[in-house]
Amino acid sequence: MGKISDPQIVYCFRENSGISSAKNRGVKLAKGRYVAFCGRDDLGVRKDFSRSRSILKHTHM
Repeated sequence: MGKISDPQIVYCFRENSGISSAKNRGVKLAKGRYVAFCGRDDLGVRKDFSRSRSILKHTHM
């Protein structure tokens, strides 16, 4: 995993704990209003997050 320069994105690695445990840990660590997960098979993540952020910003959710 490369370095993530955006301080709003948190990368949390949990070895041998299973997907549910890892996601639950991510939710507990979250400090923002929204939580997004991406798996290793997700493509175009940067574009998807950018699009999601734009939609959320303009819908006043």
